[in-house]
Amino acid sequence: MLPPKKRKSHLVSHFALSPSKADLEHKEGWFILDGVAMESIARDYSHSLPKLGCIIPPYNARRDPHAAAYFTTKPVPPLLQRTGQANGGTPSYGKTAECFQFSSAAALSLILRNKAGAGTVTTPTL
Repeated sequence: MLPPKKRKSHLVSHFALSPSKADLEHKEGWFILDGVAMESIARDYSHSLPKLGCIIPPYNARRDPHAAAYFTTKPVPPLLQRTGQANGGTPSYGKTAECFQFSSAAALSLILRNKAGAGTVTTPTL
């Protein structure tokens, strides 16, 4: 059995404190505004053929900063050379979907919107 002093140290949380209510309301306002923009773009994409437009971008592990260390380990670069993936790889939906995701009119408007800081407000619109 641990002495009382040490037992209390186990009760202390090792996690970060929860954000304040004001912070949560501010983040929720951003989320709602971004959701409205995404909904209108998704509605526009639903009328296009082929169905390449997706609000959620296709995943490409080579562009993921959290997976970057894996691609520099010893066995991986030769494998990427053999499979033709050495110059950036392909996303899960293919190169055409990736081009549509990053160079379509909707993608360019989203990029400009995010660079301008759109979706951020001083008072949340709930």
